[in-house]
Amino acid sequence: LRACAPDTKSVMLGRGIIANPALARTLSGREPLQCQELEQFHDTLLEGYLQGGLSSAFAVERMKQIWYYMNSMFSDDKKEIKALLKSKTLPDYRAAALTLFRSGKFCAENCFQDNTH
Repeated sequence: LRACAPDTKSVMLGRGIIANPALARTLSGREPLQCQELEQFHDTLLEGYLQGGLSSAFAVERMKQIWYYMNSMFSDDKKEIKALLKSKTLPDYRAAALTLFRSGKFCAENCFQDNTH
């Protein structure tokens, strides 16, 4: 990053860090995000919502919003993403997320590509 913009003193990661929790590490030239890391980030965030007092229905809705940013890393999994986004209950959501994480189609290099079509 500094090679491209040597005068840059700081960078705003914003939503990029939600889509890729290893973004700062990757930008510093270290290893890219792994599927297990994304799953752990996902599970920690979901548990935080639940422990923070959100009802399971609201927690599921919040998590589905985050998938807007994370879904590009699963480019071939439109069916699984659709099932996840259609889930209404916490058990259904967890099952859909687990199916997606276990699909074997994770690719961190796809991050930030438009997969909404």
